[in-house]
Formats: sequence, structure tokens, C-alpha cells
Amino acid sequence: ETAVEPWSEEISERSEVVVVSVQGYCVTCPECLHEVDTDKHNIGKREVCGHCDHEFAVTAELLREATHLTADCPSCHGRLRFRREQLQQTIQCPLCDTQTEIRMIV
Repeated sequence: ETAVEPWSEEISERSEVVVVSVQGYCVTCPECLHEVDTDKHNIGKREVCGHCDHEFAVTAELLREATHLTADCPSCHGRLRFRREQLQQTIQCPLCDTQTEIRMIV
């Protein structure tokens, strides 16, 4: 997991920004290199690529190498997809324009 500052309910001057946690990972299929959505609760389980039907194990290393992360928008519940570098940065939901800050929960 990525180290982040301690969770804080206070967001000082950015009171309109909602803080949510990471919910999913977009990992790369080892066979065809297409993205497969999974989450940390699947570590040790098998995942099947929807593109090539290849079955592979979900490992902590695979999650660390995830190309993108996902979370649900707190307003419209749409899927937010973002790069790991965007953790703790404000992103805007493309569906409802809600300002959201994503935090990694270990």
C-alpha cells in the first residue's frame, strides 16, 4: 500500500471536498495486458480476465503495480478512476462535478 498522512475528518479551507477511501484496483492481466478490476479483499483468490479468460492469482505485488485505482463518488455513486499519484489530491466526478479527495485505507 502507499503511505499517506493520517486520516483527518477536517479539511480546513476545502470544506466542500468530500474524503473517501480507495475501493478497487485496475490490475494488468499477465496474459493479454488488458485491465481487470479487483479489490484488496481478493488477495490470494483467483481472478479471470474478461478479455482473454486467463485465470491468475491476485497478489499484493499485483495490487502495488495497479495502473489505476477506483472509488465511488459520494454523491452520485459513479465510479471514479484515477492514478495512484492522485491520492490525497482533489478530483472532480465527471458525472456530477462533486469535489472528492481519495485516501488509501490500509
